[in-house]
Amino acid sequence: MMFQRRKSGYSRLVPFLFLLLSVFCLAACSGSTSEIMLSGSSTAEAEEQDFEFPPETDKLVIYSDKVLGVQQKLAVERFQELYPDVDVEYYNFSQDEYFEKLRVEIPAGKGPDVVYELSTYLPDVYKTMASGVFIDLNPYFANDPDFCFEDYNQTVMDACMLQGKRYIVPIVYIAPILLTSQEILDENGISAEMLGTYDGFMDACQQYHQNHPDQDLLAIGANDQFLQQLYEQTGFKLINPDTNEIAVKQDQLKKLLDVCKSYYPGHDYLFIEEGSAEALFHRNILFSNMQASLGQHLLGACSVKLLGDTPVLFNCPNEDGGVSAEIYNYLAIPEGSPNKLNAYRYIKFFLSETIQYAGMENGNVNVQIMDGFPIQNLSFDKTMEKELESFDFAQKIADDFPIYTDRLRELVSEIDSVFIMRTEMYNSSKKYMFDYIQGRDGFEGAYRKLMNFLTIYRDE
Repeated sequence: MMFQRRKSGYSRLVPFLFLLLSVFCLAACSGSTSEIMLSGSSTAEAEEQDFEFPPETDKLVIYSDKVLGVQQKLAVERFQELYPDVDVEYYNFSQDEYFEKLRVEIPAGKGPDVVYELSTYLPDVYKTMASGVFIDLNPYFANDPDFCFEDYNQTVMDACMLQGKRYIVPIVYIAPILLTSQEILDENGISAEMLGTYDGFMDACQQYHQNHPDQDLLAIGANDQFLQQLYEQTGFKLINPDTNEIAVKQDQLKKLLDVCKSYYPGHDYLFIEEGSAEALFHRNILFSNMQASLGQHLLGACSVKLLGDTPVLFNCPNEDGGVSAEIYNYLAIPEGSPNKLNAYRYIKFFLSETIQYAGMENGNVNVQIMDGFPIQNLSFDKTMEKELESFDFAQKIADDFPIYTDRLRELVSEIDSVFIMRTEMYNSSKKYMFDYIQGRDGFEGAYRKLMNFLTIYRDE
């Protein structure tokens, strides 16, 4: 069975102010969706802020598009069960109409009370956050006695802040985990130490190409010489969002582009036709990047083992030597929302086990059909357990299950930063990268043009 990693639909470049998403992490302790105390302060820091929750209202306006409509509709129904006195107005639009309404209505103080979107919908999430169209959720969390950061992947939550403010709330994230086999690594003289550093990883990609010039590097992305996939997997930085300074490391960029150049012209398909485990077993790829959710990673590892090889799961390192998780979707509250308290409650609901856990029993809403890892720690563990229970085909290797679950926990613990695709910036930058990859310009010329573009983009 083929599992497709999220395709980043960057072709949708809606106008900049068109907002979307955000509000940084929330979540009731232990997934609680209990009522928020509307007065007082739970911490000294919150008391210094002299914060009061917004007034009670009896309304909540939700917009959605066809892509996220299934999850939103189910979530709205469950939310209304928790808050029967809140009249939820739910609107499901075509994607074009949805984008247009957000672009026009949110800057005018109208539209939805909370925005829930895929990260690639925004032309530039950081410019949107910096514009002030979303509220800072820090005082909400600080004054909510039912909210505990410890219940979530706090590294991912905190890394989404911009200049100390929590504008967005990540709901699902993607760890940059790749799958291969020990046999492939041994056959190509690639060590685990090589895969632990950015330079070593790029060298491994080149080494495999030298040994197998007609094979693909990854399961997904051959149609653009794997540029977008490597850009996302490594969390490559072009502009530092906090300082707004150009952050490109020239040597690291060249190494990445040289790998892409080696695989040019490559193939014109996006996905390999066979499953990832089969592609690894037949030595048609070096790494599989088909997996994104916990279940897919576990299934990939089990499938490699069942074929007779030894699965290897590892994080693709970023150019700083760390590990960058990619934000898949998130929530935000527009500054102009008249129902901010209910919007905050809605965000907490999305951070609860009801939404975060991938199981459907007890009426839980399965939001994890969207690829990624749940941000809630409890749901992370329960999801792995539930997925493995469904692996009837793999019971003969059940003794290996703890190896894979422990490995996934270890890999998630290595995350030290996040990557959010700045759609407009990437789409405009990649043409200069492709000029080098496809031989229309030397690296120095392409790099100079890229720097000129980034300087203009940064100052817009």
